[in-house]
Amino acid sequence: MSFSLCLLSSLVLGLSLISPVLAQSQSQSSALDSTHSTQSPTEAAVRGVVEKYFTLYASKDLDGLLSLWSEKSPDYASLKQNLQRQFTAEDHRSSLPTISRLKVDGEKASLRATVNLSATDLKSKQKPEEQIVRNFDLVMEGGKWKVWRYAPAEDDLAEALVKAKTEAERAGLRAEEKDLVTAALVSALGSQGDRLFNQGGYPQALSIYRLELSMAEQIADQTGIARALDNIGNVHLRQGNHASALESVQKSLAMNEALGDQLGLARTLITLGNIQYSQGNYAQALAHFQRSLTMLETLDNKAGIARASNSIGNVHQRQGNYVQALEYIQKSLTLSEALGDRLGIARAVVNLGNVQFLQGNIAKALEFYQKSLALWEALGNKPGVAMTLNNIGHVYYEQSNYARALEHYQKGLVLSEAIGGKAAVAYSLNNFGNIYLTQGNY
Repeated sequence: MSFSLCLLSSLVLGLSLISPVLAQSQSQSSALDSTHSTQSPTEAAVRGVVEKYFTLYASKDLDGLLSLWSEKSPDYASLKQNLQRQFTAEDHRSSLPTISRLKVDGEKASLRATVNLSATDLKSKQKPEEQIVRNFDLVMEGGKWKVWRYAPAEDDLAEALVKAKTEAERAGLRAEEKDLVTAALVSALGSQGDRLFNQGGYPQALSIYRLELSMAEQIADQTGIARALDNIGNVHLRQGNHASALESVQKSLAMNEALGDQLGLARTLITLGNIQYSQGNYAQALAHFQRSLTMLETLDNKAGIARASNSIGNVHQRQGNYVQALEYIQKSLTLSEALGDRLGIARAVVNLGNVQFLQGNIAKALEFYQKSLALWEALGNKPGVAMTLNNIGHVYYEQSNYARALEHYQKGLVLSEAIGGKAAVAYSLNNFGNIYLTQGNY
């Protein structure tokens, strides 16, 4: 008996295509905890570390920057690769940071640094200037202050807004940090929604995306509005609400076209393609994906190229074009591995398993599925776990091991019900039906 696999479409493409929009203007905080004339030796030492940080960053001194960090920091492991990627792509110049909110508590310290940063893209030679606001946490190690954490202030505010339990609490946070209510904050809220979306928390993600939309509308951030509408459409699609998804995404598409935002347009075309894909309109889906890929290649957006390639591979495998499917999915995997994009790797690996399965290479398919399952679990991505459990169930079904197949289908169903993925629930129930029908259990 044959049945269709629930191929993991790239519904979260835009979630990694979002380029952080840094604030173009920030006013200096009035909450200065110290000045050069009144600061203590300890405060001066902390300030000196941060000032040196930006000097070393501008000169691309990788070893010098790493020496300022605590090796015990949870961010230290990925720091070197991230900095190397930035230094390869851009040249930087920055002003001396304006330090505010400097606090020292024993062997811990924190502060906020505001810097005028000029980043020159080494390929396009574009040289945008922007003012960035960063929060630093430092710790005392071996008699020296070391950086423990470095994050955009807008990211911390977005996290606080998400955790706020009442609208009054959120209003208080916005009033306290009014200088941070910018396009960068809108983008940071989208990232908070992305995190919940990827974990399968669709109702929570939808709530945050609506907050993102509201904030973007308040400050007339048209790019942010378009991005939020696309995010909202992604949630509706995962919840099986195709009409609502299409309405939201079409609004986003029209806005991106009017703005001439090629990156936003490419992102929304992927979502539109996913809607068509989920409804079986493969030719239309492929047209959207290919148009998106062309734009992303022009922009040299490698994360987007990886996602679009994966989506095109999905269509080809549905249409039985396995050679083309493997070509595009392998391209996606190679790019994702180079970028260190674990989500992209997991998607590509499971889709390689799908192609092997459809070609009858059951044992090879199981290898890919088990590898992708481990990746999804490590990411805490419940939708990915649920879908891959179903795919493993297909392998056991083809091997006539119905008990193991039912075991995996049941696990997938429980997860899908927990996250509210209507389409995934329906698919899992259909899998049960296939087994009962094969066994004559009508």
